[in-house]
Amino acid sequence: MTTAPVLITPIPRAEPEAFTVPQPARLRLVGPPPQLTIDDIDQVPSADAAPADPLKDDDRPGGPTLTQFTRRFFVALAEVMVGRRSAHQLASHLALPIQQWLRALIASRGTAAGPAAPPLVRTVHLCTVRPGVLEATAVIQHGPHVRAMNGRFIELDGRWQCVYLHLV
Repeated sequence: MTTAPVLITPIPRAEPEAFTVPQPARLRLVGPPPQLTIDDIDQVPSADAAPADPLKDDDRPGGPTLTQFTRRFFVALAEVMVGRRSAHQLASHLALPIQQWLRALIASRGTAAGPAAPPLVRTVHLCTVRPGVLEATAVIQHGPHVRAMNGRFIELDGRWQCVYLHLV
């Protein structure tokens, strides 16, 4: 039988401070968000709108609510990340740096041995920063793993585009 050295440290005598310095993230998903001005955000949608939106499949005038849209977006994004959906389907809803990161992620993971189980969105939380700017957090479960995704969405040309994404 072999033994390995074990380091035993005593527990602290007091509670840790309320605020600790944030640790650097293990994985940086995207660089800084694109440089958008307030004028870019406040643009009036053009008359010749883009073709049908894959995330807008409601028959109601105006389409899905923001909660429904963000839930569908995070489900689709999680499906792209596990290999169940093509990244091209979300291209109109992703800023270019996020598209590039997503393609690099897919290329680095390769192909799965078989079809992956669908990811489930447990909760979605929204915060409207100002008209046309939305921040959302979703808790995603894929198998036994649970992760959170944070995103910032800006309404450009009548559609919501994710300009910042962070996996927690």
